[in-house]
Amino acid sequence: MLPLGLVFLVIGILGLRNYFRLKGPPLSDLHEVRLLNVTNVVAESEIPSSKRIDNIWLWTSTGAKIRYRSRFPYSSEVQHLDPHYGLLLDRFNIVWAVTTSRGEVLKRNYFDEYNIEAKSVGKFCGGFMVIGAVCAFFVFFYNERRLRAGTLPAEEMMPIRTRQLILIGSLVGYLVFCVAVVFPLLSGKLPGWVLMLIWVLGGGLLGNGIVSYFRKHPPRS
Repeated sequence: MLPLGLVFLVIGILGLRNYFRLKGPPLSDLHEVRLLNVTNVVAESEIPSSKRIDNIWLWTSTGAKIRYRSRFPYSSEVQHLDPHYGLLLDRFNIVWAVTTSRGEVLKRNYFDEYNIEAKSVGKFCGGFMVIGAVCAFFVFFYNERRLRAGTLPAEEMMPIRTRQLILIGSLVGYLVFCVAVVFPLLSGKLPGWVLMLIWVLGGGLLGNGIVSYFRKHPPRS
């Protein structure tokens, strides 16, 4: 349980780090569109013949087309073109925040999580992994204490195959290393399929190398 807890902890920390590290474009790279300047609005459903509103399409006097989801914050104000609100958009007209006539920037973090998939994944998966690591540590140290005290029944003891544990732990560690170090360094410099090829070939070489070593050095009887 201890190696599993360590793996969960590392993956969880990496995920949470992405959640706090990844940010949307700075305000200087965004432009504001006031709802006063919207000339047309169309609310539609993603399911034919359904009365539920899913998307709110906005057109401005400059010809810009903006999609706003009905589940976004302030969707009612946007749909009814409340003149006290506006939207902060990037050059692709993707919404990154809601603004008010008083100069306030609202729900920036919400749109960061929605638009940056790795940020929302890091939040939920990272938190889940950290909780899993805490549970694994608790089980390990609790049973270790029972084992030392001689109160752990023999039927609850699980045999551990050390070599299998080393192989799996090495591959998982290699995956964490790729995600935390290799991929961030090469992202944007190499296409995605090349990164995946590097990961697959590297994992295959590592696994084959460990298995070959084990075959040349069989366990002592």
